[in-house]
Amino acid sequence: MGMKNEIVAVVGLGLMGGSLALSIKESNTGNRKVIGVDSDPAVIEKALKMKVIEQGYTSLRAGVEKADLVFLALSCAETIKIAPSLAEVLLAGTVVTDMASTKQAVTETMERILPSDVFFVPGHPMTGSEHQGIEAADSFLFENAAYVLTPTSKTSRTAMEQVTSLVKDMGGEVIILSPQKHDQIVAAVSHLPHLLAAALIKTIAKGTDKELALSLAAGSFRDATRVAASSAKMWQNICFDNSQAILPYLREYRRQLEWVEKAIVQQQKEELLDFFMQSKKIREELPPRGKGFLTSLFDIVVSVKDTPGIIGEMAILLGKAGINITEIEVLRVREMEEGSIRFAFKTLPEREKAISILTKAGIKAWIRR
Repeated sequence: MGMKNEIVAVVGLGLMGGSLALSIKESNTGNRKVIGVDSDPAVIEKALKMKVIEQGYTSLRAGVEKADLVFLALSCAETIKIAPSLAEVLLAGTVVTDMASTKQAVTETMERILPSDVFFVPGHPMTGSEHQGIEAADSFLFENAAYVLTPTSKTSRTAMEQVTSLVKDMGGEVIILSPQKHDQIVAAVSHLPHLLAAALIKTIAKGTDKELALSLAAGSFRDATRVAASSAKMWQNICFDNSQAILPYLREYRRQLEWVEKAIVQQQKEELLDFFMQSKKIREELPPRGKGFLTSLFDIVVSVKDTPGIIGEMAILLGKAGINITEIEVLRVREMEEGSIRFAFKTLPEREKAISILTKAGIKAWIRR
């Protein structure tokens, strides 16, 4: 356990594993060597060509047997399947951490199968992209993202510190939850919204004016359905991996929709108004977030004319004042607010200073709720 994680093996070189490997290389404060493992030789070839990894293997044994730290960038089912093979080849003292989107089953399996001298830290980065594959690898994918670790009483404190340190080197923000609490929360704030987005797309596609409806799809529809473009296979797996936590939320959502339908049919105007008022109030309590569900950011919206270079001009203006912009989002359709561009900052003082600078420059800027 005394080694310094000099060799990091990343098993699974899709979007997440590729981005992880690239991020570790580019934030290499610990002189780490990054090895990639993937069953597809074409993926290994691409990863080497892109300089995402320094060495690549299609053999699990060859890729992990000398590693100090092993990241499993695989689905829940794939992680569980690979556990016996890992148990046979890992050296004593190796730290293993996973990136599966559900934690309870993976944690129980790995803690049961891995030898006592191999140290497992369950993890789940709360970030991603609609794009897939090694080609979409992004070294900034984990920056400002919530990275959940779900230790148990069996988790080594030193191993936790090693994984935590590496995540912070990549710019991630570590959140500690139990495996059970993690699965319950992600079912509500991640898995359910994905299912609803897919169902909403299917609902619109059933209409007779599908092409017209999609061509007129405005900001609210695009925002609500963006995640439906994610990997179909991944979401098939998630539905079964976390079914016990997902199903109660699906049933409650169905009850809410049935209530709304009844209220409309029976012309219950006051009740329906109260429904929307309660929802609005709860939504306003939602803190501004970054990439992950517990990462607070401080947002503003600016209203500007759509002209070439306008975003760059504002970025230069704020940069000269020493203000770091954490996120920029173009709000393409002005449905519910006047603004066309969202800026996010890490601190409240940065946000206040940004509003002041932009306002003095004649740009309308206000806090986004």
